[in-house]
Amino acid sequence: APTYSRTQCLLRGMAGNYSRATLNIEWKRKFIDPIGQVWTPFAFAHVNGAWINVADGGNRTFNNPDCKIPVEEGLFKGQCASQISNNDQATFFNNGNKTFFGQVTPGAGIEYRYPFLASDSLAWHVFEPIAQIIVRPNTSRNVTKVNEDAQSLVFDETNLFDYSKYSGYDRFEGGTRANYGFQYTATFKQGGYLSAMIGQSMQLAGNNSYASPDAANVGLNSGLDKKRSDVVARLAFAPNSMFSFIAKSRIDPDTREIKRVDLMANMNFGSFETSLQYARYSAQPLIGYDQRREGLAAGAKYKITENIALNGNVIFDLSRHLYNGAATTGPAIRPAPLFSIAGLGLGATYTDDCTTLGVQYTSVLQANGAGQSVRNQTLLFSLQLRTVGDTKVRSSLGETPVQDGLGGGVIR
Repeated sequence: APTYSRTQCLLRGMAGNYSRATLNIEWKRKFIDPIGQVWTPFAFAHVNGAWINVADGGNRTFNNPDCKIPVEEGLFKGQCASQISNNDQATFFNNGNKTFFGQVTPGAGIEYRYPFLASDSLAWHVFEPIAQIIVRPNTSRNVTKVNEDAQSLVFDETNLFDYSKYSGYDRFEGGTRANYGFQYTATFKQGGYLSAMIGQSMQLAGNNSYASPDAANVGLNSGLDKKRSDVVARLAFAPNSMFSFIAKSRIDPDTREIKRVDLMANMNFGSFETSLQYARYSAQPLIGYDQRREGLAAGAKYKITENIALNGNVIFDLSRHLYNGAATTGPAIRPAPLFSIAGLGLGATYTDDCTTLGVQYTSVLQANGAGQSVRNQTLLFSLQLRTVGDTKVRSSLGETPVQDGLGGGVIR
């Protein structure tokens, strides 16, 4: 059901065995008419076959801040947890244990572009309206029950005109949809460029796939789960080869609320390169994010010689302090600082025409599956021989428990 509360589970995976075979077929052809309009008719078919063998024995334990009795053994020892019997999956899969689900989703449509070219003393300009319509049947709910590889749905200008905006093969878009937008590009005659794009998507007929949740509620709170989608926009500017800037956003067309914003800056000073990225995403409670997510990332690379380089990066979680006091069990916690370090990396590489040798240290803050936050530290050695292959050796330096605003009761 399209609801979620902290006392219920979102099923990120199933207990049992799952296999899938996928075939994608596509045809397209571009036509340019005498006045420069570009027409691109296309047809495609997405074929999915899935075999499900549901586990019907044993239990799954999950952290539950509303239960009262701590678990006495296993991964959740000392934590307030609950158990779900794997037998409960049978109802979700229509009481079938070994089941095959298959579906063919054919589709056809046309894309229209009309680029206008202009030039002045400063730049060459391209103004380009874009429109696309795709006609498909509805997808079956049976084949959306398991979703292992399409759980990261980010709607932005990069996938606005894709046949399916899902990130993987387990989910595929159905129904009749129109996508439309406008793109502008200026190429400066002295070097550099400016690019802007804005667009939107609309469900014209059939079921909206993004409003039909699977066990992980993928599609809900995505900006696509309504007839008229959020507006996506991008602005990119590079005055020269040294600096580049990108700003991206997703905006609710009714409330004008900015649901998602990404700001990126890159600087190249020859032997020294650096980047800075800021991101802020509104809460998505239907998929388990009941607070906004906000972060800042910085990275740098310095070439000591032509072959040897040092690199480093740091990620700050600017929303971690919003969970202060969220714990209901476990040891006492201390408030998380505004600039909580979520990730840290340091490394060095050697590169020549035949070989790349690198060493990288990482420290990442993550949930351990038992309601606690730990800092996971690893050391990675990599060797790549360009005509032979590559190998990597990873060594864990251990996990260090972190007791701050996320300790104890809530898994993130």
